[in-house]
Amino acid sequence: MIREKPRHPVKATRRRRCLMLTEAIVSTIVVGVMLVASLEALRTVVRSRDSQVTDARSAVFASTLMTEILQCAYADRPVDRGATIRIGSIASLVIPAPVTQPPRTFGPETDETSGNRSYFDDLDDYHNWSESPLRDKAGTPLPYSTGWTRTVTVENVDPVLLTATGAVDNGLRRITVTVTSPNNQVTTQVALRSSQSTYDWIPSSQINATTWIGVRMGVGNDAAARIDAGTNCLNY
Repeated sequence: MIREKPRHPVKATRRRRCLMLTEAIVSTIVVGVMLVASLEALRTVVRSRDSQVTDARSAVFASTLMTEILQCAYADRPVDRGATIRIGSIASLVIPAPVTQPPRTFGPETDETSGNRSYFDDLDDYHNWSESPLRDKAGTPLPYSTGWTRTVTVENVDPVLLTATGAVDNGLRRITVTVTSPNNQVTTQVALRSSQSTYDWIPSSQINATTWIGVRMGVGNDAAARIDAGTNCLNY
């Protein structure tokens, strides 16, 4: 009678359990590494999208204010006392007899220092202007502008060297609009404006002219989900 040598199933089971535990540990490490890599890639995508949105809004916020400024007169025009100024299509205003006019000031005049931008009518009125949150010239808050800041500087510059000349006015001014986002990303737009710009030409008769063209884009009827942009017309 032949007897078979007994096997040891217990030892085989232990080896198999040990192997399964090792596989589980390795799999967990691999999954963990892949998860971390996926989250890092997702974070990069989200950051890139947020940066693109911020860049787009910064450009719009800067350009809308810049176009508003460039439409204004180069400087306050002296009023010819005794002249008749036509306002609109039917009303007119007669300036009283000659009086001594106050000297021009660089910056807002006395009636323009209330913080109401709708009174600004020439370039230097915007000098050192700052606002947060952002508003249009009529005072209406701009959508998605909470936490944003806009500042403006206006300076006289040399027509050749483009260096600042302080109080010396050579007929050329540099306007700088700086927009700061809630995460402190800074966007700057710079423009030069001459005293001989078409915006300062006084026509010999009353005319109607288009000086600015704008576009508004939005999603549905949600006022907060819209954006405005535009540009000055240089050939009127």
